[in-house]
Amino acid sequence: MLVNMHLDVSNGDPSANVRKGIALVPQGRGVFPDLTVIENLALGAYTQSDRAAARTRMNDILELFPVLAERRAQQVGTMSGGQQQMVAVGTALMQQPRLMMMDEPSIGLAPVLVQRVLDTALAINRRFGTAIVLVEQNIKTALRMASRAYVMKSGRIVLERPAAELLEAKDSWWELY
Repeated sequence: MLVNMHLDVSNGDPSANVRKGIALVPQGRGVFPDLTVIENLALGAYTQSDRAAARTRMNDILELFPVLAERRAQQVGTMSGGQQQMVAVGTALMQQPRLMMMDEPSIGLAPVLVQRVLDTALAINRRFGTAIVLVEQNIKTALRMASRAYVMKSGRIVLERPAAELLEAKDSWWELY
């Protein structure tokens, strides 16, 4: 899926960015710990005027994350870090985004959960057609799942290639880090 890479959202109104189809899964999860799973997900649909579509989307998310369906009435603050990450992703998905930005989704997760989070990003792309922009310091894992990669240094893109090409040729650019 192609995304207009010239879309400047840096000084935009956050609600306007949501209306443009952009969702963010922030570093550190950004969930409401005192609310239940369902309440967190419902907050993600605050811009949706079609309540039936929001219910359908919630069911899709609960199908994608069965553990959330099992714990729908549980306060999110009492859940594991991996489960809270699922809630954060699900909440962003409730917006029905065309583009989802995920900032360091693996921080604080056990290695087995890191792979599950990245597999979920791929599943979201395939199932919903949502483009994913992933900011991730786990370089090898991220390159294995990405189609395209941008290497940044000091906030500037210094290299851009197909991810598989960067993974194979890491010796030529790895010294940047």
